[in-house]
Amino acid sequence: MTSTGLASTVAASTGPSSTGEQPLRPVAVNLLGHVEHPVIDGGPYRVSADGKPYLPVGDGGIVLGLSLGDSAFVPCADHAASGACLVHPDPAARHALTAYSCIGNPVTVRTGHAAGATGAVIGKRGEDGRVITAFRPGDLARLRRIPMGRIGGEDKPCSCGA
Repeated sequence: MTSTGLASTVAASTGPSSTGEQPLRPVAVNLLGHVEHPVIDGGPYRVSADGKPYLPVGDGGIVLGLSLGDSAFVPCADHAASGACLVHPDPAARHALTAYSCIGNPVTVRTGHAAGATGAVIGKRGEDGRVITAFRPGDLARLRRIPMGRIGGEDKPCSCGA
């Protein structure tokens, strides 16, 4: 966009239009997601092209050693997503998490060893609604070490805000 186009967009959004209608304003929404446990449907083993069984890295969880931009055809993975996959246990909140999250949205870890670490949404995946987030390798490693905690007599996973 040219600077002239940008200036006219900003000017149009700062006051009423010629018809008296108020302009649209950006609105921010805070979301909460939990790091998902890895999932492997069916039997855990796959068979390689040369006939050898292997246990692939599956959906969800925190994936170390795989980065954004790596080949999608790495032999050790089955739908693995680099970084941390976020979900929410409540179906309506999970739907909101995936509907409102956009690539590039900032993500902040709220609890555990990696509290305060920041990352970004890098994608979404799956019919169950996963938000894929990227963090610096050191932050991701600290995030991986977060233990389950007992809060109110119930196990609670670490949380990230998107």
